[in-house]
Amino acid sequence: MLLWSQCVWSQNPPEDDYREDQIFLGISYPFLANGSPDITQNKFSHALQAGFVRDMPLNTRRNFALGLGLGFSYNVIYNNLRFLEESESFELISNVDTNLWKWTELNVPIELRWRTSSTEVYKFWRIYGGITAFYTLNARQNYRKDDETSRFSDLSLEKFRFALHFSVGNNTWNIYFQHPLAPMFKKSQIAENDLIKDLGNAKIGLIFYVF
Repeated sequence: MLLWSQCVWSQNPPEDDYREDQIFLGISYPFLANGSPDITQNKFSHALQAGFVRDMPLNTRRNFALGLGLGFSYNVIYNNLRFLEESESFELISNVDTNLWKWTELNVPIELRWRTSSTEVYKFWRIYGGITAFYTLNARQNYRKDDETSRFSDLSLEKFRFALHFSVGNNTWNIYFQHPLAPMFKKSQIAENDLIKDLGNAKIGLIFYVF
């Protein structure tokens, strides 16, 4: 009996193991930030993301933590800035034409996480914010004029980019915002192009945290 009591008391209480490891899914509207007002978007641009975040509590209550994740995102932006296939120059086209940029990337979010949760409270408020590192996997432009065949070409996006991100909400539903920290195009492409020199990709939408 004494041995059993000692074993029971030596086990860690539930709160010692509590963490918010989470799968996340997100849908957002991507928009071009810090660019010329001549660059406009049209139709329905969209972005999807999914991944996993490992939660590492930083205090005894375990409601303040560091999060490190890995994810994947797919982005589509319809706009009037068309890069010409034969060179690194570009032109502004009519909104009647279809011109879109689409790219996929790996995401590594690093964030500070505060929430009102506990081992017994599963619906809670949360505020998460930090920096996301992006690695571009594939980037293409798709241009079509009237009924012509689509023309595909590569986009010279930077392989590595960084952005600030912020999410706030209750339970599964959360508002998500992302703002770029650097231009999205390679330095060789923007060196003499003031129109896109500071152009970056921002997002606003919803992110869902699923256990």
